[in-house]
Amino acid sequence: RWTTALAPSVIGWWWGFWLIDNWMSIAALGALVRADSVVELQTALVGHAASHVTGVISALTAIAMVKAVHAAQCATVERGG
Repeated sequence: RWTTALAPSVIGWWWGFWLIDNWMSIAALGALVRADSVVELQTALVGHAASHVTGVISALTAIAMVKAVHAAQCATVERGG
C-alpha cells in the first residue's frame, strides 16, 4: 500500500539541497542589493556563485529522486501491486 510505503531517502536529500539552494540565493540577492563597496559586491557574488553550485547539486539529486521513485514503482508493478 502506498500510504504505508517508505519513501526513498533521496527525496529528503533533494528537499534539503533545494531548501539550501533557495536560502543561499535569497541571501546572495540581499547581499547584492545592499552592497555599498566593491569588496561587498565581490563577497555577494561569491555567495551567488555558491548558490549555483547548490542548485546543480539539487538538480542532480532531483534526477536521482526521479530514478528512485521510478524504480520503486516498477518494483511494485512487478510484484503485482
